[in-house]
Amino acid sequence: MLIFRPLLEAEVDIEEIYLWYESEGEGLGIAFFGRLADAISRIKDNPRIGTIDPDTSSEIRGVLLKRFPFTVCYTVNESEIVLLAVVDQRREPGYWKDHLSDLQ
Repeated sequence: MLIFRPLLEAEVDIEEIYLWYESEGEGLGIAFFGRLADAISRIKDNPRIGTIDPDTSSEIRGVLLKRFPFTVCYTVNESEIVLLAVVDQRREPGYWKDHLSDLQ
């Protein structure tokens, strides 16, 4: 079984999204966490499930969350699944790709 490892930046993304949704309405942050957990579970069960991002030179994959306008971006290597970012689809494309510098 592959190890699942989130980058620190991805953890920050998740916390910020949670806090924003909770400020918009009680329980929305928890709902977001639930959808995120569902997506991560699907990724762990089938790491190649995500669509490959054509704008990168590496195999960065993405899985859309249900109900929320976010994509879970990750990559897979021989030993682990690395969560790179939880990307807001309403923002400028590629804004999160500075997270990739932490893969080295």
